[in-house]
Amino acid sequence: GDTGLIYSFPFGDMLVKGAGPTKGGTLEKILSRKHLICGISKRTGFGEYNPASQTWNGLDADFCRALAAGIFVDYSDSNVVFKELNETSDRFNMLADDEVDVMAGGSHTHMLSTDILEPTRGEVFIFSTPYFYESVSRQANETEDTISMNAEDSPNFKAFSLVTREDDPQWSDFVNWVVESTFYAEENGIRQAFYINMPLRVLLFGPEFEHMMQSAIKAVGNYGEMYARSVEKVFPRNNTRNMQNTVAPFGPQISPLI
Repeated sequence: GDTGLIYSFPFGDMLVKGAGPTKGGTLEKILSRKHLICGISKRTGFGEYNPASQTWNGLDADFCRALAAGIFVDYSDSNVVFKELNETSDRFNMLADDEVDVMAGGSHTHMLSTDILEPTRGEVFIFSTPYFYESVSRQANETEDTISMNAEDSPNFKAFSLVTREDDPQWSDFVNWVVESTFYAEENGIRQAFYINMPLRVLLFGPEFEHMMQSAIKAVGNYGEMYARSVEKVFPRNNTRNMQNTVAPFGPQISPLI
């Protein structure tokens, strides 16, 4: 069923020193322009636009903010620019053509892979660890930001993720670590007010991003807090959708969901 119950993978050694931003890569471009460009679609609980305040809210929007906060040391709302991907636009073309740095809420039905071929364009895109699973009918038409397998192999649910281009593995990895950090924070009872309890140093992407996880949680809170602000009104997280539940068939979910 529709669920926001997800567990993170173990982090491992985050003090392994990685290289800084790849020359000409997405991280370097974002730092240079001083803002992240996040593609987002209107969807209740996930991408909701308020014309009065000209702001985006919802789970997808919060993941964009978490990502921007992980990049910029002194994060503010000006560090993320939302670009609407409407029903008539070709979302994957916009991502492939570098019009957006990341697409929020991209969905797919490939449960055993994160690098997925988009058939109409013939290019591969990288999907982060899913942050929401939604049940679908095998006969239901997918939205245009959903990549499906052959009908006979397609499961009865789809997974929602942040999507990046295949040509920048450093950026795809960075995005996935930020997504995972929100799950880790909830599992370990680290709320927004106590972001300082997140891992102090993460050197995987160079020293300038060593506080990326603390910054992400400081900006938006843990996954449970993000969920409560937005998706709770659409898909309530009752006793079958909390981190402590272990009763089948609603036990802990991991990616891939199998």
